[in-house]
Amino acid sequence: MNDQADRTDLRNDRPADAPRFALDFSADGVGLYRNDADADWTEVARAALALGQVGQEMARLRGLASSGTGDAPVEVWLPDTQSGQGAEIPQTLLDEAGEFLTRHGFTPTRYRFREAPEGLTAAPVTLP
Repeated sequence: MNDQADRTDLRNDRPADAPRFALDFSADGVGLYRNDADADWTEVARAALALGQVGQEMARLRGLASSGTGDAPVEVWLPDTQSGQGAEIPQTLLDEAGEFLTRHGFTPTRYRFREAPEGLTAAPVTLP
């Protein structure tokens, strides 16, 4: 899958106060993306979430996202394969993702599917 193509629809409707970083969850781990001034997303780091190393890897990503400020607000991109049918993200998935991220020091500010569900031109945004 082409990462740049996957990010195209994620930058089109970004509000000015949206966080500078995003976490992209996929089957092979979590990618940390930074939003550049030109509204493009650039992958900064990727972490494989292997058993026994989850805490260490998430702490590494948090350190990069917080830039030493202690605060790590992020957008959360979820693969549509984990979201079931339709455009709405299931509440159980939001709860699980929010709990996981909070436990690892991140502040989720909004959730969305990585790609727009079939029939939609953009991925809907869900606020925590």
